Amino acid sequence: MSIDMSKPEDTPLLGRIRGGLIVSCQAGPESPLNSPDMIAALAASAGRGGAHGFRVDRPENVAAVRKQSALPIIGINKQPRTGFDVFITPGFDAARAIVDAGADLVAIDATQRPRPEGDTVGDLIARIHRECGVPVMADIASHAEGLAAVEAGADLVATTIAGYTPYSRHEAGPALELAAALVADLPGIPVIVEGRIWTIEDIQACFAAGVHAVVVGSAITVPEFITRRFVAALPEQDREPVADAPETTEPAVDRLFGRVLQELADLRDNQRPMIEAAAGLVADAIAGGHRVAVYDTGHLVSHEFVARTGGLVALTRLEIPAGADSQTRIEAGLDSASVVSGGVLIIGSVSGTSRDTVELAMAARHRGAAVVAVTASKHSSRLEPEHPSGRRLLDVADVVLDNQAPYGDAFLTVRLLDRPLVPLSGLGAVTALWAVIASAAEKLAARGIEPSVYRSIHLPGGPADVAQIEARYAKKGH
Repeated sequence: MSIDMSKPEDTPLLGRIRGGLIVSCQAGPESPLNSPDMIAALAASAGRGGAHGFRVDRPENVAAVRKQSALPIIGINKQPRTGFDVFITPGFDAARAIVDAGADLVAIDATQRPRPEGDTVGDLIARIHRECGVPVMADIASHAEGLAAVEAGADLVATTIAGYTPYSRHEAGPALELAAALVADLPGIPVIVEGRIWTIEDIQACFAAGVHAVVVGSAITVPEFITRRFVAALPEQDREPVADAPETTEPAVDRLFGRVLQELADLRDNQRPMIEAAAGLVADAIAGGHRVAVYDTGHLVSHEFVARTGGLVALTRLEIPAGADSQTRIEAGLDSASVVSGGVLIIGSVSGTSRDTVELAMAARHRGAAVVAVTASKHSSRLEPEHPSGRRLLDVADVVLDNQAPYGDAFLTVRLLDRPLVPLSGLGAVTALWAVIASAAEKLAARGIEPSVYRSIHLPGGPADVAQIEARYAKKGH
């Protein structure tokens, strides 16, 4: 399929970034770099290294970068709104603010999801063209959205959101198949690859697919990510002292709480898109009257979330029975937990490498259910997969929540002990999944659906309340 959209690919502005590297200069709320001066310094440094342009969030940061560079700036204005998944330049006022600050192009969320101001993608693009006079880059998650955005008037299309919605697959690297399909079907329209570009080989693969330019962020401008990638490559014997300084005199309890607080802040910043994507899947399943099954390979995920105070009645535990052959046991487990098309299966596995775990995920997806994996990517990637396909859980899930545990999982060193204590995987998994549940409940409430929630059985009238809420769920399906 090919759309005939006769637009010149090399207008003066777009010609300046053709074949080039655009550096995303952004910092999360908790980052020490989160200030206009720091963002401008990152851009200046990237410019000295040969960047062809920048992608910058918020008007104050765009203005700071514009003061020190004449290179093209793709401006975005992230504005999260309760009950909506669209937050990248969600409306005209957000777009106008970054253009006034000095952006040369505006990037918007051009997915087909509901928008907080009620306008369509086409309405927003037309108004930006008419009143701001700048090109619009459509951040999309799927091939269909890319085609629709161009039909609506977008000047460029970027793969920015691919892998961060419930309906698009999260991959370890850039969305190359999507990019190649867009290049083929949108002649004359610049296609940009953004997201999960980590290596020189990734960039070469993007341009081999015929893209106009690439956007790289975390691999260049986020020191935390860069540092973690190098630390993950250290030999195992060198990792334990690095994980938590053993020579300090600070008590282990204080070091533990300090590290946990830091890890939870990083989890929130790094995993937020995946949390929201998983929450969207859970909300859609519950709204459709489906159960959300939870399976864990032997730790605490399924016990923490099923039939739990403050938890959703829609969550049910999946257990794989003993005996028989693997496939029969897995299908029996899926049947018992009512895993069907439109439903969701959450799988918790730190390593994500066992044959049954991978087979379970594949069988659930074959039924039409979505799979949310909660795993430790750094740990899993260094272990040999047991499934004959050579795939791990993170390779076959629809959404991957990384609990961010290091290789080996444990992190806290204690003087005179020869190995670390305290696994991070449980803390990360539980926090990320409760965030998923909270966000899913918020999304359901925004749709006018009140999900059934357990109250403590130990409160006065607790047993009767539990029975009542379970009867309510059985009647309403949510």
